[in-house]
Amino acid sequence: MKKTRIAFIALSLACLAAMLNWHFAPFSFRMARLINDHAVLQRDVPMPIWGWGKPGRSVRLKLKNTTTGETETYQTKVNGQCRWEIQLKPHSAGGPYRIEIMGQLNYFRRTDILFGDVWLCAGQSNMSIKVKDSDGFETAMAAPLDESIRYFLVENKASQTPCHDYRQGRWKLDDPSLRSNFSALPYYFAKQLQAHLNVPIGVINASLGSSRIEPWMPSQCFDAPCLEHGLDTTNYSEENEMVTEMPTGLFNSMIAPSLPFPVKGIIWWQGESNTEGFGPLAYKYQFACLIKTWREARGDSLLPFLFVQLANIGPKPPNKKEVSDWPQLREAQLLVSQQLSRTAMVVAFDICHPTDVHPGNKKGIAERLALASRSVAYVEKLIWSSPVFQKMELENDRLRLHFDTKGGTLATKPSNSALKGFALASTDRVFRPAEAKIEGNTVLLRSNEVPKPVAARYAWERSPVGSNLCNNEGLPASPFRTDNW
Repeated sequence: MKKTRIAFIALSLACLAAMLNWHFAPFSFRMARLINDHAVLQRDVPMPIWGWGKPGRSVRLKLKNTTTGETETYQTKVNGQCRWEIQLKPHSAGGPYRIEIMGQLNYFRRTDILFGDVWLCAGQSNMSIKVKDSDGFETAMAAPLDESIRYFLVENKASQTPCHDYRQGRWKLDDPSLRSNFSALPYYFAKQLQAHLNVPIGVINASLGSSRIEPWMPSQCFDAPCLEHGLDTTNYSEENEMVTEMPTGLFNSMIAPSLPFPVKGIIWWQGESNTEGFGPLAYKYQFACLIKTWREARGDSLLPFLFVQLANIGPKPPNKKEVSDWPQLREAQLLVSQQLSRTAMVVAFDICHPTDVHPGNKKGIAERLALASRSVAYVEKLIWSSPVFQKMELENDRLRLHFDTKGGTLATKPSNSALKGFALASTDRVFRPAEAKIEGNTVLLRSNEVPKPVAARYAWERSPVGSNLCNNEGLPASPFRTDNW
């Protein structure tokens, strides 16, 4: 009887607690999940610390440098929308710090906080593939613990409306016992930056394999003016509720909760899932809209945005004379990089496996992204960009292509090897291989099979193996065409 009474009391208390928790859930005092133990906060800018609670309640914050003992105090109140926010003054790189938050009935403490640079990493599978599945895995795993690199993995989830916070997730140190499951590209990118800058680096990884671009786009991209450029949602079937396809779904759940959290920049690798059908034709409008709206949502119209051009996919499908799906999407990416300031595109086809859509050389691609970031985000003067085609001139039976070498000189890889990858066509629109020769910042093309050339293409294939135009730093030229056929 006594045991039965104790069990009944325990059950009653549990039910009462559940009822109270349900009743006060809208006013539960809490902090944003990104503000947690081991977090990296963006240096040199006002840094918001925010959360939720009952309107009108006071919130006090104490920030303490646990090395020097220096302490700062702040105070605010929960507003009418159940949200509170405190702006920390800008801090230089360093730490560790401890954050203490005191509500009227609650107390939270977050420890081992660093100030440094934070990068948001997003896209599909090539952004999410793990260190253990990339080239050089053994070398990466042999490196010691590095407390200056921190990693936050966002849960893969879609939502029809914008979310205010992440349901789960925590910051993790670059510990060898955890490193194998870190995403490879963000990991190597962070390693490169940390080694060069000597400041803490935090990466927030919001990526999902097989995802199209539409789920990553906010609702503004689907307003009436955007529909004129093919930004439509009618191909989505709500019956399937595909996380990888639902328009705005991934932005709402995986990006929106991070918007108040300042970042140094964004790196992006996506596009493979948009190569089917009319996807490549719409992509330049979609991608440009994504960049603009992500920047607007963060209140920074010049936020650095770096991305990887599509790598390789293998030979063309059987029974198809010519396939321009991947080349056209690469072209869309190139156009966006030329149209929007403070963006940077890195070319990847030359250091990736010719038939693997998931190249293992994530370290090599991360090195190019880090190099680009040093110019775009950190304003260093260096050669980081591939040569870019500018214009074409007809010279009798030849075509001369002019390039912006971005501070370098035209070259081939390997050095002094024959230049390959170019094709010429006449008005019949049939492209044939062309002889190519570098002359200063130009390339001169000719072909005995095309006596009256009108158009040229370079590396215009799904997997342009052998195309070898680059600059003297070894950075490859992007695939391009002079026609619009």
